Amino acid sequence: MTAFTDNLYEKWLEMSLFGTPLVNNAGKFAEIVQYLGLNSITPTNTGFPTAFVLGTGQATNADTTNTWDSGVVEVKSLPVLVRVVTTIGATPTCTYTINGSADNSSFAPLSYADIASLGTVTAAPFVITTATTAVKVIPPGQRYRYIKVTYSLNTNVTNSADLLKLG
Repeated sequence: MTAFTDNLYEKWLEMSLFGTPLVNNAGKFAEIVQYLGLNSITPTNTGFPTAFVLGTGQATNADTTNTWDSGVVEVKSLPVLVRVVTTIGATPTCTYTINGSADNSSFAPLSYADIASLGTVTAAPFVITTATTAVKVIPPGQRYRYIKVTYSLNTNVTNSADLLKLG
């Protein structure tokens, strides 16, 4: 994608993820959506570019191989997207927790919403039992510096996860 397209894609995400978006201009929103569509860019849960790889091909009960460092402990003002991509074997199931930390030592679950139901925010673990791509939105207003995903109760699921900071 070009830098211009990247900027439009970022604006599309910002405007579509939250009830009080940073930009709330219906005409501009329609223009951005049309431009992205004409350039064969589908801004969906599988459409965001990889910004930070948390882990690839992990099939065990463990934390993601990598932990994302935002650089500073603060109450975040911008959302973060976490994408989990799964491949499966027989009778698959895996439980996921998105964790945040101020010190990279003590982690606690962060609140998130599924990209398909942004009005429902929870910090509860989620379960995947199929080959799929799941995107979770970590809304602003939470205090952390580090993010990782924990895989538990894993039976025959291979996981890859990445993260994209918006804004």
